[in-house]
Amino acid sequence: MITVDPVHSIRYVGELCLMTPYHYLVTLESESHWTHILRIDMNSPDLLIREVKDPSTMGIFRSLNEVYPIGASKPNSRYMGEILRVENMSEVTRLQQEREFRFFSQDEIRRLELPGNLAISKPSPYSHNIVAYMERPENQIRVYSLGLSQIRDDV
Repeated sequence: MITVDPVHSIRYVGELCLMTPYHYLVTLESESHWTHILRIDMNSPDLLIREVKDPSTMGIFRSLNEVYPIGASKPNSRYMGEILRVENMSEVTRLQQEREFRFFSQDEIRRLELPGNLAISKPSPYSHNIVAYMERPENQIRVYSLGLSQIRDDV
């Protein structure tokens, strides 16, 4: 997952599609975010490019750019973290909590407009990145529970 400042996502997606084997798949629209899904194939990880609609909305992930001087002066995009496929999300989150991982509650995930079918760790105090877990069988298609699905001509 990567977060992109307002009005940068379309150009960012275009550059990724030009410079990598990724292709635009779909955009998920929630109340305050667009999340563009890029995919190579089912054997490669997806890229989720998130853009906040309102430039005045900072939120936890956009404000993390201010932590580092380089991020503050070049805030176009920020790596958020990885989504890992697991077979038993409850067990994985329990084990990670024993290792002092903290997770967003489902209510917090809804407020942050992140996919509801993920268990998402709170940002690391060291790297400020997250780790998310998605429970699904290996041969099942990846679906992100978030907003209205649309294929945008401008993307």
